[in-house]
Amino acid sequence: MMMDGHRSFMGFLCLSSLCLLSLTPERSEGQAQSSLRLAQSTDCGRLDEIPGDLRTKVPWTASIFIRVQNGEYKFWLHGVILGPTTVLSVAGGSFGEPLTSKQGKYKIPNPKKIRIGAALTSSNTEEQDSHAQFSDVTYILPYGHHEPVNKKFHFMLYHLKTPLDLTGPHVRAICMPFVLRGRTSSPFEFQFTQGGFVNPPREDGSMELGVFKVLGGKEQECEESFVSRYNETADHVFCGRVNPGSNPNNQCLVHGSVVAFPLSNHWFLAGIAALIPAPEAQTCNPSGLYFYGRTLTHLDWIFNSFKCSPNMFACEDSGSCIPLSSVCNSVPDCGDKSDEDPRLCAAENHCSGNVLTHGCGLNGKCISKDQLCNRKRDCPDGSDENPFFCSTGS
Repeated sequence: MMMDGHRSFMGFLCLSSLCLLSLTPERSEGQAQSSLRLAQSTDCGRLDEIPGDLRTKVPWTASIFIRVQNGEYKFWLHGVILGPTTVLSVAGGSFGEPLTSKQGKYKIPNPKKIRIGAALTSSNTEEQDSHAQFSDVTYILPYGHHEPVNKKFHFMLYHLKTPLDLTGPHVRAICMPFVLRGRTSSPFEFQFTQGGFVNPPREDGSMELGVFKVLGGKEQECEESFVSRYNETADHVFCGRVNPGSNPNNQCLVHGSVVAFPLSNHWFLAGIAALIPAPEAQTCNPSGLYFYGRTLTHLDWIFNSFKCSPNMFACEDSGSCIPLSSVCNSVPDCGDKSDEDPRLCAAENHCSGNVLTHGCGLNGKCISKDQLCNRKRDCPDGSDENPFFCSTGS
């Protein structure tokens, strides 16, 4: 099916025995239907546009702010709302590896310094109206199983303390194509909508909201451009450009903004802007390529983390949910020990700055190592006296 010289997403989605309507929450069948309904409500991806209000064109847009030294929150990047307590975004570099040589070690942002905003008209939080919503973060979970060739970015899930209200037109979850999980096809040459804050910034330094049409690039163009820029193969990304006709002010979108496609009255996530090459000393190249991280091959992780959000951790092997207090407490509770992944725990452990302390699980209190295995429960769950932990001398 052709549309203005570019394929629609219908052709991409009608693969094998999967049909177009099999992606809608009402009409999925069998296991796919059950999984999708468990994961997201039937209102995901629905638009109720209000003329003149760009937020209602991309209501799944989340804005991630980080608290700086003066105590103010500064816009960092975008993410996409998957549910009331789940936001998906990206981070630079590989999981477990420091982003730069100066960083020294791999770091996960301190969730206590992060705030998520929705239905924002700009990155200036002081000019928001009654539709804006904000939430602090319970914990942040990085994804550690990207394609081996991917050294430039990895996904991160933000689990929110305060559930977002998704009943109005300004804040909605996007739909995830769970029935296509595991497929490796990329949506080259398709048409999308992408929205978020834009560069260049306004005179006060804040960024306004923009919504644009995006045309997916050809596979050869994406591959050649990616190899030229990053000296890696492009198996894990697809690319696209903003349609100049929808961008009269020559603006550019920022990292974490997403491309979405419509399907049977729902909008679905296609990819996340992970890499945005720009010429030297230039923050915005309106005609440049965006490289989007593909989510299809990683939907199991997203699905499992989603259903355990916001106060539980999903074991990678089984998808079972365990308490956050059981994560990074030196006692494996998941069959694959994913809850004690040393890369995750080194980055998440807020007690790790002091070698004489031990963390009582993810976000738990810190106790002295002298309190370990002393036959007294010092951690709330007693993990400091767990027989496995004490017998192994961990």
